[in-house]
Amino acid sequence: MRSADPQTWVGVSSSEVAERLRREGYNELPATDRRTFLALVLEIAREPIFLLLVGCGAVYW
Repeated sequence: MRSADPQTWVGVSSSEVAERLRREGYNELPATDRRTFLALVLEIAREPIFLLLVGCGAVYW
């Protein structure tokens, strides 16, 4: 169990940092492609729960 005093905590060594950087790479999220507004609308319109919501709205109306 760790000590409650943060001053006594020890992090990873420099050699382990270098090894993890070599093995796993930088701590970055992968870049994503930007979607157009039309592509976003079409993606939402294909969702089954959205179609169910539209169907329920049509029945209620």
